[in-house]
Amino acid sequence: MLRVPALAERAPALGARVTESIRINIQELDDPALQRLSPDLFKTWFNVLCAAGRCGGKLPPAGDLAFKLRLEESESCRRLAQLDKLGLLAPYLSNGQDPRRRLRPGHARSGR
Repeated sequence: MLRVPALAERAPALGARVTESIRINIQELDDPALQRLSPDLFKTWFNVLCAAGRCGGKLPPAGDLAFKLRLEESESCRRLAQLDKLGLLAPYLSNGQDPRRRLRPGHARSGR
């Protein structure tokens, strides 16, 4: 379960250093779908969770996510489709976000 604490939880005192975090269930250690990923795809999975954590549990636009993953947008989308097919993204995304809808090359960017 992805959890990014609210700002008030993370910075109880004015001037306290604010850090973001994600929470990963320890059961992932025994998840065959996850543990059988190639090293590159496992790294993508972990970095996608980190990127979603920075965005309140939602995936950033496809181009922005590809940049964060240091991949071409088409490769980023291909890897995310693989992870989605294996069911490794949905449990960590907030509001039931459908990664297939957001992660297509050339998908309209928000906030630009």
